[in-house]
Amino acid sequence: GTRDNLIGRPYLAIWDIESANTLLKLRSKESFGKVGWSPTGKYFAYCNGALSVLVADTLTEIVTLKTNDFPHRMEFAWSNHGNKIAYKGADRRLHVFDVDKRTEQIAIVADKNGNYKYVWSPLDNYLTITSNDFITICDATTGKCLKTMPTSSFAMTQWFPDESALVVQNPNRYGQNCENRIKIVYLKHTQVTAS
Repeated sequence: GTRDNLIGRPYLAIWDIESANTLLKLRSKESFGKVGWSPTGKYFAYCNGALSVLVADTLTEIVTLKTNDFPHRMEFAWSNHGNKIAYKGADRRLHVFDVDKRTEQIAIVADKNGNYKYVWSPLDNYLTITSNDFITICDATTGKCLKTMPTSSFAMTQWFPDESALVVQNPNRYGQNCENRIKIVYLKHTQVTAS
């Protein structure tokens, strides 16, 4: 979001680069949070007191999802295929909404205080949830928890491209990465093992 110099209120605008025409302009009393296109470009989402999802071609809103954070802290994550969006709901659970089907798919209790980060796996089969002291791997279709591991709140995760394993890296308190703080979690079908 940016500020409208004429009236001093935040607004979100989408312009057509070729014609320089404004395709959409939304004004608000509060700042806009995160905005983003789905990876396929089919949908557009923005945070402003709620999470709104639009069809990109027509810029018509298809759903508004209730969240519990201030607009500047609201987060969401598009699935890599661009048909699902994960977000922290007003109930502090991690919700996955299937935008193509216009239905909520799952809701996962990730952290009772609502303090967590989340990422999709490369093929959209899993969600990795990092909270204050744990990393949890969940099935992105059913919401079933497959593995929970203790870790620090600064842990970083990186999936193998084929989703066969997850690398968990725990930096020390100064943010430095340490070789002996790396763990690889192997996924074989629905069995999860750690090394």
